[in-house]
Amino acid sequence: MRYAYKNSVNFVFFCCSGRLRVRGQARRCAGRGPFGHIRRGLHSARHGQRSAKQLFQRDQRKIHQRPVGVDHVVFFDYDSFVVRADARPVIENHARFLQANKQRKANLEGHTDERGGREYNLALGQKRAEAVRQALALLGVSDSQLEAVSYGKEKPAAQGSGESDLAKNRRVEIRY
Repeated sequence: MRYAYKNSVNFVFFCCSGRLRVRGQARRCAGRGPFGHIRRGLHSARHGQRSAKQLFQRDQRKIHQRPVGVDHVVFFDYDSFVVRADARPVIENHARFLQANKQRKANLEGHTDERGGREYNLALGQKRAEAVRQALALLGVSDSQLEAVSYGKEKPAAQGSGESDLAKNRRVEIRY
C-alpha cells in the first residue's frame, strides 16, 4: 500500500485503485484490492488511510532502530583481541539496546590494521568480533541476535601508515 502525508488534519493516501485521495473524510472506493478482488465501501484505516501523526510515529520508530548517541566502534590494542576497559560503556549500551529490542540483530565486524598476512588478519579480526560477542553474551544478549564476521585488513577506516591511522583500523564495528 503506497501512501504519503500532508499535515496532521488531512489524510493523504493512495486508494487501492492507485488514485490519490485527499481529505479527512471517508470516500467511496471501487478499486481493485491487492489480490485482484473488488473492494467496495468506505476507506478505513485498514484499507490504507493513515493520519500524519501515525506516519510520523512510524518514521520515528524506524529512525531509532539502533542506539542513538552511542559509539558503534570498539577499538583494540596492537595484535590483541582483549576488550579494553574504555570499551566497556559502549558494549553495555549496546547490550541494553539489544535486550530491550529482542527482534533486532547485530553484526559484529572485526577489522585489523595492514600489518601481518591476510590469513592472520582474518583470524585476528574474527577473534576480536568473537570477544565482543562474548562480552555482549555475558551481559545477557542472546546469541541468536549476534553474528561475528571478520574483514581483516580489507576495509580500513583510515588510510596511512602512522600509528594513529593504524590504531583506528584495529576495531570491531557493531552494525544493525
